[in-house]
Amino acid sequence: MKHGRIYGLRYGKGFTLIEVLMVVAIIGLLSVTLFTFILPSLNRGRDGRRKADLQRISIALEEYYNNKLSYPAAISSCGKNTEISDVLNDVPCEVNTSIPYLYIAEPTGCDAEAVKCYAYRLLTDLSYDKDPDIQAKGCDIDFSGAKGCHQAGGVIYDYGFASGRPLAD
Repeated sequence: MKHGRIYGLRYGKGFTLIEVLMVVAIIGLLSVTLFTFILPSLNRGRDGRRKADLQRISIALEEYYNNKLSYPAAISSCGKNTEISDVLNDVPCEVNTSIPYLYIAEPTGCDAEAVKCYAYRLLTDLSYDKDPDIQAKGCDIDFSGAKGCHQAGGVIYDYGFASGRPLAD
């Protein structure tokens, strides 16, 4: 078997240590670029979807209120068969967890029939903590070092819509 060089690279005996180190360095640079520039953009894109989802649900809730003179007592699921399916065919889920966005009807214990629900809050947690819409919505309450509108189940919610009451606690 003949050994030689083509364009400065050896063939026939494997890779040199310098060639392997160069490949590792290039992969490292690509990883740093990915984490520095691409992932924050993806998070902002998910936040844009969350904002659009909440706006769609909020519009549907106002239509529901116009039809029934009460907001629903709960929105317990996402998809096609929900409490507001008659005004919004496909209720969107939270982008990362695929669970419903946090919905709180007021007063506590309302059932939309005997006790009318006269207000609601619809909340999510944005990935980008420095989003200017967080402060614009008044979600700057300090919950042990993190800013938000509401805290539930260990999550601090920092963006949302409300009707008939302030968004923040």
